[in-house]
Amino acid sequence: MAAALSDAFQLGRREATDFLGVSFSATDTVGHPFGPASRELEDTAARQDDVLGALIRYLDDKVGRERYVLALSADHGVADVPVMRGAGRVAQEDVRDRIEEILITRFGPAPGSGRYVAASTDFVRFADGVFDRVRADASVLAAIERGVTAIPGVERVLRKDQLSERSSDPIVRAAALTNFDGRSGDLIIVAKPNWPLGGRVAAEAGSHGAPYDYDQRVPVILFGGGIKAGRYERAVTPADIAPTLARVAGIQMPKAEGRVLAEALK
Repeated sequence: MAAALSDAFQLGRREATDFLGVSFSATDTVGHPFGPASRELEDTAARQDDVLGALIRYLDDKVGRERYVLALSADHGVADVPVMRGAGRVAQEDVRDRIEEILITRFGPAPGSGRYVAASTDFVRFADGVFDRVRADASVLAAIERGVTAIPGVERVLRKDQLSERSSDPIVRAAALTNFDGRSGDLIIVAKPNWPLGGRVAAEAGSHGAPYDYDQRVPVILFGGGIKAGRYERAVTPADIAPTLARVAGIQMPKAEGRVLAEALK
């Protein structure tokens, strides 16, 4: 597909700068149901390697290596199948039910036929007005924290109103960076390493979304014209790719989340 688009639009063969983004999604599609250590994913990775090799040969032939830059990364890592790590799974329904039990004990049944918890995934969102009522009573918050962390596999419970992007705690900072007011939850459930959080019926062998190295660490690879060969140990993120490509292309970015990877440029 990338080669066909390059031919159709004559990418890289004019004086103007062209950009083409391609998602190689097969590893994600296979990794979720079979897990990262499966033969199925091993086979998929080998085939993807062949595809990338063919794409590089095509670009070398049609565009010329000094006229293109290839940037490769990923949006997340993956947790191993829990049983392989001596771990288990945290059911989001168990978290929801535990909190419901605590709030019914303290406040009585929820009004009407509703629930106190409106949604429970890797976060908990209360029904309208409930979080204000909960955080007004420190004993209720403490009871929720004790009850939820007593569930096997749960490490911590974070509150959205106590998150900070400047926190020295990397998990709190990660939660703050992913928080979106009006869409994220009132409480964030942090599972222990290798304990994925999901439904009671496990639909997938491999999962992601944890604040740990195996999930957050991804490769960033730059290849082609203007790139200096080497391996660099300084911390980078996929957000650094855009400003780095802009620098190579001679484009000024007025605002960028990442930084220019100057150490990798000639």
